[in-house]
Amino acid sequence: MPVTPQVQTLTDGQSQQFALVDAAGAPVAPAGGVAWSVNPAGAGTISPRVGLFTAPPLINAEVQATVIATLPDGSVEEAAVRLVPLAVVLVPTAVSLREGETQRFDATVPGDPANGVRWNVAPGVGTMEDGLYTAPTPNVEDREVQVTAISLIDPRRSATARVSLQSKPPWLGVPIGLFAYLLAIFSLVSLLLSLWPVQPDANEVKTWWGAVVGREVDLLLLVLICGALGSFAHGARSFVDFVGNRTLRASWSAWYLLYPLIGSTLALIFYLAVRGGFLTTGAGKDLNIYGLTAISGLVGMFSKQATTKLAELFSTLFKTDKDDKPLKNKVT
Repeated sequence: MPVTPQVQTLTDGQSQQFALVDAAGAPVAPAGGVAWSVNPAGAGTISPRVGLFTAPPLINAEVQATVIATLPDGSVEEAAVRLVPLAVVLVPTAVSLREGETQRFDATVPGDPANGVRWNVAPGVGTMEDGLYTAPTPNVEDREVQVTAISLIDPRRSATARVSLQSKPPWLGVPIGLFAYLLAIFSLVSLLLSLWPVQPDANEVKTWWGAVVGREVDLLLLVLICGALGSFAHGARSFVDFVGNRTLRASWSAWYLLYPLIGSTLALIFYLAVRGGFLTTGAGKDLNIYGLTAISGLVGMFSKQATTKLAELFSTLFKTDKDDKPLKNKVT
């Protein structure tokens, strides 16, 4: 007379009725009754005479238990009980989607044959229906969404998956146009060479197109060109990385277009600060042509650090006693 069911999986607080059956599967109640017990002790409780097994109210780790039925003649029949934590298993755990794409999420709740879950999407971007997530259309920016499956029989148990939403790739003309623009910035090398003084001590520089410019004007032009070329080096490296990884966004076009101009402007400001004696460098006050162009190129390449240095200079020159005091009227 075997015990039925032979194998059962239960979770927190669930119950299962066990019984003895004959060869045909019909319940059997032997004379003298059956003594029911559980091994190991503490792995749930069972009614000694009825055979109703109840799992512990909180299962923290998987436990294998045995339900034992002792017959009046001393023979023993057994059944296996697998006690599992009420943890939600969600597959997949991380996906990447573009606008309008879909992804099916499968949630499994051990101990719940129905695998009943409630879905939650945070932030509320896109739609979720019966485990099928649809990315929003349009999706104007990259963002991350968390899809959570919450158990219906115990809302304390849940599992979360990450959905990386990627914006629509830019029109092909955007990277081509940016490439052409960066290539045009690089062509400033020829202008740099044409303005490079053959005689550094000369008061005038004659360009290859026949124009003659004064020494100071020539230095200013060299600073502007080197600042733009330094920014080109930084921008071109960024452009290649993003295009190669297929993560370029059309909204970044303004940055690529203005960055060489920003680099040139910062290089000019640095040059004026050095020539005016407000900013000291390792090369001293009188910079040679190589030091001048090197500093200008580095300022253009590292615009953020250059801006921070200028902010320190401004704070030192224009520091007042009120700097450390809170203003009563912050508007004025």
